[in-house]
Amino acid sequence: MKRMINDLRWKLFSAVTDILLVFSLVESLRNGEYIWLFAAIFGIFFKKVPIIIGMYFHVNPIWELLVSAPILLHVLGGTFDLYTNIPWWDILTHFMSSVTVCLFAAYAMIVIDAYFAEVKFTLPVVITFVVMLSLAGGALWEIGEYMSDKILGTHEQKGLDDTMKDLIVDFVGGIIVSFGVSYAIERGGGYEAVKRRVISFENSVDSQIWRNRDKK
Repeated sequence: MKRMINDLRWKLFSAVTDILLVFSLVESLRNGEYIWLFAAIFGIFFKKVPIIIGMYFHVNPIWELLVSAPILLHVLGGTFDLYTNIPWWDILTHFMSSVTVCLFAAYAMIVIDAYFAEVKFTLPVVITFVVMLSLAGGALWEIGEYMSDKILGTHEQKGLDDTMKDLIVDFVGGIIVSFGVSYAIERGGGYEAVKRRVISFENSVDSQIWRNRDKK
């Protein structure tokens, strides 16, 4: 019963985000904001990636939440001028984007380390990479905004202060994720223990998924 309620909650969240993105799409089309129209279309399809992957492998529904949140925030912010009207909207969007990318990177590194014998990571390596990725991802985003302003005539960058604020928020997101991952791993019995549990869990769930597919 509890699992059914949780599944219902995830489906409800997915439906609400789809509705908001479609609403943003229609509003962008009505206003002639074709950049945000494209962003809404991209968001609708990209947020389905975890669901599509989940058809073949185990994917926790939390990933759809993490992928959807920054996309939805960005599209809503651009379509309805929330970036201009709400001072902290840009901070929230950058923070959520940084957290999502860093969490995925940390989990991917642990899974790769667990499955490939020739690859060997340690917790300090994972944490360092996560923090570096938060800065690299933020820098690439700012480059994208700069190119958009120059080529498409948008006004994404508001000046040096705005750019530095965004990079600082991205960095803070990476630091928070690194501390969170460290705490979770220590609570889980250490890095090697977590790796063993990842292998056991992923193998058992993936096997069950394929057995269910064979029955169909």
